[in-house]
Amino acid sequence: MGYRKISHHLNEKGILTEGGKRWGSNTVFSVLKRYEEREKRLKFRNKRYEPIRSKMWIEFDTKK
Repeated sequence: MGYRKISHHLNEKGILTEGGKRWGSNTVFSVLKRYEEREKRLKFRNKRYEPIRSKMWIEFDTKK
């Protein structure tokens, strides 16, 4: 379904945008684009990584 058809459907149902205006194809595109970007951010944010253990040491310089 295209953006224009979605906007016509929303307007026929009387669903307004958050700002109280009628839907346009560009508005539908923007909302869907932001939704997709949000999903990508959340997926990246919630990604779990395996811990990496390595040999590490601390050296102190006592000559001062």
